[in-house]
Amino acid sequence: MQETHGIESLDSLFEKQYLSHEIGMRKPDKAVFEWVVKENGLLPGETLFIDDSRQHVHGAREAGLKALWLNVAQNTIHSLFNDEGMLKGVVRKMTAG
Repeated sequence: MQETHGIESLDSLFEKQYLSHEIGMRKPDKAVFEWVVKENGLLPGETLFIDDSRQHVHGAREAGLKALWLNVAQNTIHSLFNDEGMLKGVVRKMTAG
């Protein structure tokens, strides 16, 4: 990351990171996804996981998450989102409050 993008640490890119050696679990085991969801008070069906490993995407889906496989040979993470930061192909329903 440092050499390619000038980023010393992933800490600045995410609110929190989970390292396998620290939590004692590894992807694609669905237990790791369930643990992260519970740890953060998330709803699996409203949580999006994006990865370049099909097996990790499969594990996330087994845990009930929405999951997308990123084909890094053809796309970048940025290519999945529009200029407003919304996931392409997803229509957000607006409701009167």
